[in-house]
Amino acid sequence: MKEYDIIKLPEGAFLNRKSSEQRTLKIHFLEMKPTYPEEGGIITFRSDFMKYPMRGYPFEEIREKVDCIKRAIVCVIRFITNKPIRYLIPFLAILPRGVIYKISYKALEEFICFSDKILYYDILNPKLYCRSGREIYRVIKEIISREKDEEKEIMLTRALLTFCMAWEFETSYRFRGQDIFGEIDKKSIMENPTKEIMRVLDIFLEREEIPPLKIKWRAIRFILFWLMITNKIPNNIIKEFFSKLDLEKIKLDKADLCYAYLKVGYKFGGKTHEEGLVEREKL
Repeated sequence: MKEYDIIKLPEGAFLNRKSSEQRTLKIHFLEMKPTYPEEGGIITFRSDFMKYPMRGYPFEEIREKVDCIKRAIVCVIRFITNKPIRYLIPFLAILPRGVIYKISYKALEEFICFSDKILYYDILNPKLYCRSGREIYRVIKEIISREKDEEKEIMLTRALLTFCMAWEFETSYRFRGQDIFGEIDKKSIMENPTKEIMRVLDIFLEREEIPPLKIKWRAIRFILFWLMITNKIPNNIIKEFFSKLDLEKIKLDKADLCYAYLKVGYKFGGKTHEEGLVEREKL
């Protein structure tokens, strides 16, 4: 029994490959082949649910590579936030800002070297990201482009591309992110970024139902809170990011919710999985 079809993505689909090097990918034969709208992105009408298209396509070979990077990040977060290392974090506050910057920059540099070894030739052209991914890429790329140091701009762009690939292929995280973006109040975040970010993260933690993930999100909240109260730069960047961002392009819409409500372990919009399935029938 045939399980997969082999397809070739359109010219220019991969950012770091020449047209002559365009590779083929496997797609599951039960699903229609991905299509590429003129406005950007990839949409797929599934054979088992035709009412709304799925944004993106879970190319298994790429998704597995993204998953490797995600797992590496999780391991680092666990290492930093577990005993006894987490007791050292408050002492970073007494270090000169320049030292903290150098530590952060070096950590990011090493992460990019690692992620490039895995994902570099499979990074999609940003035009093919889903609507929310394209909007996030647009805004952050605009901020990064002001960087005067060309080497730093290139590295930050590589980090952005890695993040956007994770956003594209890890739909469980993407839908969670879109859900919590929908809770953000733009006026509040411009007045007090730390307070508003912590407020929506608390909502996020209430909606997360998978214990290991809840522990991970608490760790991320702790790290982010520490960064925001000890350094004004993240607050300024957050303000600029949200001033430029079109939240309507990020929030979950009906097409997103059709697939989000199928996932268990998170209460999208504050609804239980059972309530979500009922709402799905009304979309």
